[in-house]
Amino acid sequence: MTNEEEKPISSGHKVRPPIKKKIVYIEIDDEITTIFDCVKNLPNKKIYLVVPKRAALFHSIVNLKIINKKLVDIDKELFIVTKDTVGLKLAAQAEIKSFDSLDADLIGTQTQKTKTNVHEPMVALSNEKLDDDPKRRRLKKLSIIEIVKKTRDNASSKFDLLTNITKITEKIGKQNDRKLVFVTPSKRAFSTLIIASIGLFTLIAYFALPGALIELTTSPNTLQRSVNITLADKTRNPRLFSTSPGNIIETYKVEETINKTIQYSSTGHLFEGSNSSGEITIINKSNHNWPLVKDTRFQTEDGLVFRIKTDAIIPASREIPKIRENRSAYADSVPGELAVSVVADIEDAYGQVIGDKGNIGPSHFFVPGLSKESQNLLYGESKFNFTGGESISSPRVVKEDISASKEKLLEVMKSDAVSALRDKIEMDNSLKNTNLKLMEDSFVLTFSEPKYTVAPDLIDKELQEFDVSGEVKVTGIAYNFNEVMNILRQDLQTHKSPDKRLVYIYDQSFAYDIADIDKQTGIIKITASIKGIEEFDINPDSETGQRLIKKIKEHVIGKSKKEAADYIQNLPEINKVNISTWPSWAPNLPAVPENIKIEVIQGEAINVSSENTESNN
Repeated sequence: MTNEEEKPISSGHKVRPPIKKKIVYIEIDDEITTIFDCVKNLPNKKIYLVVPKRAALFHSIVNLKIINKKLVDIDKELFIVTKDTVGLKLAAQAEIKSFDSLDADLIGTQTQKTKTNVHEPMVALSNEKLDDDPKRRRLKKLSIIEIVKKTRDNASSKFDLLTNITKITEKIGKQNDRKLVFVTPSKRAFSTLIIASIGLFTLIAYFALPGALIELTTSPNTLQRSVNITLADKTRNPRLFSTSPGNIIETYKVEETINKTIQYSSTGHLFEGSNSSGEITIINKSNHNWPLVKDTRFQTEDGLVFRIKTDAIIPASREIPKIRENRSAYADSVPGELAVSVVADIEDAYGQVIGDKGNIGPSHFFVPGLSKESQNLLYGESKFNFTGGESISSPRVVKEDISASKEKLLEVMKSDAVSALRDKIEMDNSLKNTNLKLMEDSFVLTFSEPKYTVAPDLIDKELQEFDVSGEVKVTGIAYNFNEVMNILRQDLQTHKSPDKRLVYIYDQSFAYDIADIDKQTGIIKITASIKGIEEFDINPDSETGQRLIKKIKEHVIGKSKKEAADYIQNLPEINKVNISTWPSWAPNLPAVPENIKIEVIQGEAINVSSENTESNN
């Protein structure tokens, strides 16, 4: 950019006064700040900018408005001189006077491009001629050949000058070689420089390089679903599979014959010992006599049973009058008493032989045949030890043992039947690569009439135990467990929350209830249930995750670790949060979101498919 003023001409005439106009030539790439810096300190009021074509000033009308406003603010008036038609139009739109040349008649003839008001035409200035109007430059124009020649001459002279300077420098250097001195820097200054550098680096690292890592654990939720499923025998219900929609699964019949022999312990006893005996005092607290018949039972708290051997009448309680110190009379009640002999039974209240267990010391006895209230009025007490009891007995088979042994054998065969059917199904699964499962409900299993074999004439025989054998046929129903699990898995996937994903299915939680069973048609209706785990999908690659991470960053920037953790912990999507900062002593999170890294810890989503479903059961 160059400034050119019109200087007064000395040709014997009087010198003209200083002009009020200023012509400024700008370069094609000059910015408005450069232009303004060049002209703001000029004393001239009117500034003529000579602008080349395609100059940066004409890239936008905003540039013209800005430079014009800045000059108006410092009490200067702007004129544009250019051959650029676009620039002339922009100047007119910015209400800046513009010209297309610097000819002598410039001031008198404004171009049509400089209308400042589209509604009013410009007034001609041809009758006005000012001394400070812009003038054409009087320097001689140079041709290209002259410019090249002049450039070469300048380059040659500069090269000669550089050569001379180099020679002089070498000469001075040779003279000063002997005077060259190396100065050791001050240790204090060097230490200060190092400390200052470290401090500056720490300060920069503290403000510019802090970082934070936020680890998020998603909040899990237990999801439980129940589905109605129909299990049916396909061979007996072909129409059901061809016409009825819904969750229908084929069942398979499985049979097994169970043969079992068990040993049963005899419960009878052939007593060959002796029973203990003794004397008890029967106490009657009632107000009437209490008669007792022979063999009335008296029992200890341990279940030992003793019987009286004769009929007895226990006298009623009686009153005894007494005199107080003040000579007033009153009565004391004294219970009636009767001492009787008792003998122990062969078996106690629990069916066990008493024998020598009846040799007891002083004890309390109650009458088990009386009510609780009567037992408090009539009871017995012994003051001496009982003797004579001896335990000698041998087992024997009683009638009840035969029926009891058959019931126990049937129970064992039913239990073995479930295990046998289960083993058979597992073997078929291994051979056929299937995953059938037995319905172990007792009312689903069908048993034939059992056949028993027991040795004849066992009753009253002295046997510790005897054998009983039996045979029963069991029929069970199995179903494809994979098909049931696929139905439940698909239902879990369908009914999970839209903003969550299924991350785990508890196969072990599978259970079912039988709603209806028809053994004639082989149709069983069940309600199957299963549990799974769903959690919010905040994967950073998903739209939901990106939105949540952006929300978290916007709320925690610049906050303390506790405030940030409290805010994140209260989000329904988050179960646990852990925040670590760098440097470790930094109390707050960075103020720059880009310096906060968020990692999400969540389980891998389950891909529920109806094909090749594996089961843990």
